[in-house]
Amino acid sequence: MSEILLTILVPTVPSRISYFYPRIMDQLLNQTKKYNNIELISFFDNKKRTIGKKRDEMLKLAQGKYITFVDDDDRLSDDYVDEIMNAITNNDVDCIVYNNETKIETTQKKVLCKYGIEYTTTGYINNEQTLWIGKPSHTMVWKSLIAKKHSFSDMGNGEDYDWVNRAYLDIKTQHRIDKILYYYDACYTTTSETANLPDEVIIKNINKHWEDCHLMVENEHHFFLTGSYLNDYIKCFNCRNHYHLSNNILEIGIGEGNVVREMVNHGKNITTSDISESAKDKIKDISSYYHLNNIDNIPKNNFDIIFCHLVVQHIDDNMLEYHLKHFIPTLNEKGVYYIQYRGKHEITINKNTDELCKYGDVTRDPVYFKNIVDKYNGIVIEDNLVRNGDYIEGVYKPWSWRVIKIMKNNKLINNVNKLIQTNKKPKISYVCLIYKSTKWLKFVYEQFHKHTKLNEGDEFYFVANDAYPEVLDYLNKNTHIKHYIHDNTEEQKKEWYINNVYRAWNTAAQKAKGDNIIFLNSDFAFSPDWNINLINKITENTCVCSRLVERGIMQSGKYGIEKNFGNNYNDYRENDFIKYANTLKESKLYEGGLYMPLLIKKEHLEKVGYYSEGNIKKSSSFEKPIIAKKGEPVIPGDVFLMERLKRINVHHVTAFDSIVYHFQEGEMRE
Repeated sequence: MSEILLTILVPTVPSRISYFYPRIMDQLLNQTKKYNNIELISFFDNKKRTIGKKRDEMLKLAQGKYITFVDDDDRLSDDYVDEIMNAITNNDVDCIVYNNETKIETTQKKVLCKYGIEYTTTGYINNEQTLWIGKPSHTMVWKSLIAKKHSFSDMGNGEDYDWVNRAYLDIKTQHRIDKILYYYDACYTTTSETANLPDEVIIKNINKHWEDCHLMVENEHHFFLTGSYLNDYIKCFNCRNHYHLSNNILEIGIGEGNVVREMVNHGKNITTSDISESAKDKIKDISSYYHLNNIDNIPKNNFDIIFCHLVVQHIDDNMLEYHLKHFIPTLNEKGVYYIQYRGKHEITINKNTDELCKYGDVTRDPVYFKNIVDKYNGIVIEDNLVRNGDYIEGVYKPWSWRVIKIMKNNKLINNVNKLIQTNKKPKISYVCLIYKSTKWLKFVYEQFHKHTKLNEGDEFYFVANDAYPEVLDYLNKNTHIKHYIHDNTEEQKKEWYINNVYRAWNTAAQKAKGDNIIFLNSDFAFSPDWNINLINKITENTCVCSRLVERGIMQSGKYGIEKNFGNNYNDYRENDFIKYANTLKESKLYEGGLYMPLLIKKEHLEKVGYYSEGNIKKSSSFEKPIIAKKGEPVIPGDVFLMERLKRINVHHVTAFDSIVYHFQEGEMRE
């Protein structure tokens, strides 16, 4: 028997068996019949397993060197199998990617979707929204050894994204088939609940769905009307991972009950609250129901998630405050209160004649919302105001949309007094490497103390890394400047210099007396409150970096801005930079970013084994990383650290109100 090169996995359910399933199986059987080294596995059940559990069991059955999933309501090109088999035969790679064409039902727009490990961001990349990029999906062709290392989570939806976000990290080599092999119709009629319904029922459901759910995309958030479905909630609030990790959920406003029913089906423990007495009768199997007039009785410190949608025609300023006052205390320590707030553009409001906006104003300055949240012991961790419009029943509505995310203040590390009372160790250790320039040493030391608010017990120190004699002499003479010495061995000094830098960072971290560490470069200049705004953002599940404005001699990275405010310490235009920084500051938090200044919990560093001692060879595995030599393809040590942290559920984020100037290669250019 020939070695099986490819296993194609097709999950299905009863409601698709009479239409979608035969169509896709006809395509696959016709294309695979000439091959004796392709395995085709289909898994049919009566929905007693989640799709995640089903995919995982199929994956275990696969015998092929490569595997791929085909979803039963999609379509394939006529040469789908031939192209994949040709790529497998001629390329020994970890993943084979190809193009996908997605057709949006409501607009008939066709979107070209391209996948690959080189795409570090996901989403549309042109204004027409006809070109989309993303990581390799589960429908790409994966080497089985990689695919089987990662189990699919037991989820009713989102299992594919969850699996991809873990599995793609192990892809080192990739082959691209630059043509469309796969077709996906983004169509409500292909859901398992409607696939075998009569046409007239399907059309009725489509019309109702798109009346209730008008999607608009802005800044990676999807904005929609209430009465929608759970997947739209998750897109709106950008909270897929948080939802899947959560159990106790409070839904404020039941609407038609669609979202609550889906969450109950996922096994979530759901509490609801509504202004309507009859609302509780729409949903079975909820944990408990509270009328909005009786919300004082909702358990405190209980919920992982609160979902809430507010419309200014229904809620005035007093009611907004009423919500925040009563619901923030019901969050547990890791809980997030997700609010979607909708109203009209401020410039178009006529409160005397416009029924939609005769009450609250959704476009207020963020300080307005922040002050109310602060009043009730909360903190705004994200606030996105989007000015956009929508057509409802043929009438253009010049609406604004706002998504606000709130956590309890005592969840964060900005409660300095409480931490000092409960922990006598220094709260934060600020650490900076120095090696050859006393001028940069003096500059960063002065900048740091000028713009950094230290609390009792905080510490700042240098680590002199293979330092020049004049640096050591200066530190020894200025005994008020705390420092440690890190000397690499003679053998280590022969290695790529970056290895010795990472070793010095590890020494700096191990010397830290604080529970939290902020890593700094010697060629940074700071803006007021840069550290406070970092500290206000850290949680048990995040490490936080500042947003950098960089000189521009090297290309900046994610969220970085290239703007020159000085080439070195001699010509630095501090006033100009601070003015510019003030125009940039936003009380927002975004995933990913650059890598320093970095605020991280020391215990998290200890759990992942600190920094790797250098950049990682790209061809090595995550479990057994090999330190790269200069000139080899690498995964930077900073990137590798962040991936290690993800494995313990600690995520890299950037605070957009912590602004720092980076001269780039300051000491190296001395």
